[in-house]
Amino acid sequence: MDRAAGFLHSHREIKGCEDGCTLVPANCYINEKGLQCYPQGIRIDYILYKGSSHYDIRCNIHETTMGTAPGKDFPYSDHEAVNVTLSVVQSNKSENNLPVEPVLVDVLNEARLEVQVGLHSAKRQQYFCGRMAVLALLLLVIQGAMAITSMFGGALQQPFPKFSFSLLSLLSVSVLLISAVLYLFHIIEVKVLQGTEEQMRVGLQMLQEKFNSR
Repeated sequence: MDRAAGFLHSHREIKGCEDGCTLVPANCYINEKGLQCYPQGIRIDYILYKGSSHYDIRCNIHETTMGTAPGKDFPYSDHEAVNVTLSVVQSNKSENNLPVEPVLVDVLNEARLEVQVGLHSAKRQQYFCGRMAVLALLLLVIQGAMAITSMFGGALQQPFPKFSFSLLSLLSVSVLLISAVLYLFHIIEVKVLQGTEEQMRVGLQMLQEKFNSR
């Protein structure tokens, strides 16, 4: 993080938290015990932009929100908001001649690690939602079998109470629909994060090759 903070200070005007931290102990939503090793906070939010050989892209100002929301005694969120001002200037530089700074590789590695953490979390959520959908569907199948048995079996002297049966069916349908929607959402999230992580991996390879060839 110290190298990344140095990169920030060398390229931007910093406002708010000096090191660009977005998870700070001063936030009332944060469990301070989890940040005992990081008294200044940690940086877990990023704004990524893709460069080009035809344009010079610079970040002029980087700022994070500090304190509470206007007119309130609490902040907007458990994360500090990140705001940047970028400048885009046309350039005639060749892509192969673009400067490569070692600290840029470290910053991109750090951001890629956060993306990988989010990817693993999204996969866990996807698996959980899929499992819940399968269980709800299985429960509906069992209820359907019970209903058919009670209608045509004739051997059941005490059929399952209709109110409880209807309530359980409604609950199963609700869980199935919610789990299916969340499962589809996490599928999209995983694909997007995988694409982002792959682009960052390729970008890191290109930066390292350029740096090693200098």
